[in-house]
Parts: sequence; structure tokens; C-alpha cells
Amino acid sequence: MTAVRFSVVLLGSIVGICLLDANLARRYLFGATRKTSTAYAVDPVPIVLLFEPTLVRSRSDGKQPARASTSPTSVVTPTMIQSGDDSSMNRRRIVVNIPGTEENDKRGMNQSKLDDASIVITSSLIPSHPSVRMINDTIQSVYQRIQGLRPDSPLIIAVDGVKPNASDEDRQRHAEMLDNLRTNFTNAVVLTVKERQGLTRCFKMALERVNTKFLYLLQHDLMFIQGINQNAMIKTMEEYPDKLRVVRFNIYRNVRMHGDQKHACFGQPSFLNDVNGIQFTKTGHWSDNNQFATKKYYEEIFHTYFQEDFLMTKPMEFRMQPAAANNCSYEGPWLYGKKRKGPYILHLDGKKTLHYQNKPNTTVAKII
Repeated sequence: MTAVRFSVVLLGSIVGICLLDANLARRYLFGATRKTSTAYAVDPVPIVLLFEPTLVRSRSDGKQPARASTSPTSVVTPTMIQSGDDSSMNRRRIVVNIPGTEENDKRGMNQSKLDDASIVITSSLIPSHPSVRMINDTIQSVYQRIQGLRPDSPLIIAVDGVKPNASDEDRQRHAEMLDNLRTNFTNAVVLTVKERQGLTRCFKMALERVNTKFLYLLQHDLMFIQGINQNAMIKTMEEYPDKLRVVRFNIYRNVRMHGDQKHACFGQPSFLNDVNGIQFTKTGHWSDNNQFATKKYYEEIFHTYFQEDFLMTKPMEFRMQPAAANNCSYEGPWLYGKKRKGPYILHLDGKKTLHYQNKPNTTVAKII
């Protein structure tokens, strides 16, 4: 009788813990589940590779998704985080859908890997962390707005470390944010450093893992709000590699304002203003906002402008803005879209947003 009473009391305690704190119950019953990180060395900087990509198939019968092959033939698109808090106390797992349609097969499997584009997103600790809803909305905007992007395009998230004098609370939020990225984005590779190195070094770390010819360099709080024609961009870059070297997506309209107003070459007439059914606008203002280029382009600018190690702690704009201003024809980027069009991206303002719940109410736009 005593043993029965003890079992009932123990079961009641466990149920009570589950009701009050699901995360604590999981640790109580099964122990801590955070995997031990594996050291991954790049240059002299201590890099931690948190996890490798894992693809998960969703099932229509509601049962536990089965593990999918990580072969290139798996066409995947991540679904969105559902409503509710996505912190470590109440996570909602993102499941990867396998479309398997003829349209996706033509768009994905039959396309050359060199013609594919990787997605590289840089991130650092912001007030809304450990929530990953903001970066989720940014990632979803990529899949929703970019026409021609393979649904299984490689996704790399490079997260800067915390300051050496960071508080215990910030270190904990940083650790939980990384854990949330690992849990929610099972088709991504997440890289981080032990202490703050700057986003330039973090991007270089991610660039060394890019295996595609083209890539998007994105910030975690800059989501796409207009349609982007990737196929036309790639076709034009391949036809004119010395002219169209990097395309920037404007956070404003493509008019002479803000950084773009400082340069005489803004909006200069060119055959690239309308080519292959797509339009571009020349500017002498280099910005680290969302952009598209080849891996070779970034390797070249790192080799040319970031030889000294201390420059790796500076924003890329520190070196590239003077370079573009002095040599607009070669180093100056091209804005996506013709003059007076845009904006194409929206700033979610991660640095100033304490609680981020829902993405802005933006309508799906046609390809422009």
C-alpha cells in the first residue's frame, strides 16, 4: 500500500511539473538535451559548429515526421513557426515539407547546382532573443518572394558571439537562441563564435562553407516585401560578370536619397537598366543590406580590402563604401529594379524591438 501511495504521489508530481513547466519536465524526466558542441576551426578564431542540416518530411496523417535523406534529390521548403512563444520554454518545431510536384521537380532537381544560390544570414544578440520569430519571418520572405530559388537551397545562419563582459542573462539568452535555431530550423547550418568577432568575420566564416556559385547575403531583420526574379539576375550576371557584380535590394525607393544621393553615378544610363526582362539602377553607395552576388565576388573583396586582421572586426561598409565611391563603375553595386521602384526589403529593427510577435501585414507582390 505504501508503494502504491508513493507511485501515485510521484505521478502526480510529474503531471504537475508538466502543467507548470514543460521544459523543466523534459529535463526532469530525460535530462538535458542540448548537444555538446563540436569545435570547428576557421583561421585563428574559435568556431563552434552547432549542428549539420537534417531534413524532415511532414506527414498528412499527423504522425511523427520521418527522417528524410539528405541527398540533393530532397526538395524542401520550411514551414512557418506557428503562433505563440517560440522560446526554449515553449518551442514549436518547424517541419520541412517535401512538395514532390512536377513544377518543383523542374524548378529544383533539374537545375545545375552551380546555378543554385545559397542563403547566408548574419545575426547577433538582440533584445527579442531567445525568440527566433524575427529571423523566421525573414527566412520565410526569402522562400515566398524569390522566384527561381530552389526550395532546397542551402541555408547558413552565422551568429556572432557575445561581448566578453556580457552579463549572465545575455549569455543565457544567446545560448537559448542558438538552441532555438537548432530546434526550429532543422534544414539549416548554424555557425557561431565563442565571443563577439563582428559580422564581417562571421560572414567570412559562413562563406567558406558555401558550395554554390551564387549566394544571398542577408541580415536577420531585413525581410523581402517584393518579388525578386532570381533567374533573370543569374542570367544577367553570367552574361556580364564584370558589369553586374553585386545586386543590392533597397530598403527605400530607388531614388537619389540617403546614402545614394551622395554619388554622381546614381542612376546613370546603362544597358543594364533594362536587360533580360529585369531592371537595375546604378549607385555608388555600398551597403551591407540584403544583396546577391557570386561567391567569387566576396572572395575577391575579402582578398583586396580585408587583408589586415583588425578590419575583420569592422562592418564591411567600412572598406566597401569608400571603394565604391572611388570606383563606382566597378565596385559600385546595382540596385534591384528601375528608378523610383521599391522598396524591396523591410527593416524589422532587431536592435530596438524588445518583443516581436507577428510579422508586418505585407501583401504578396508580383515580380517587378
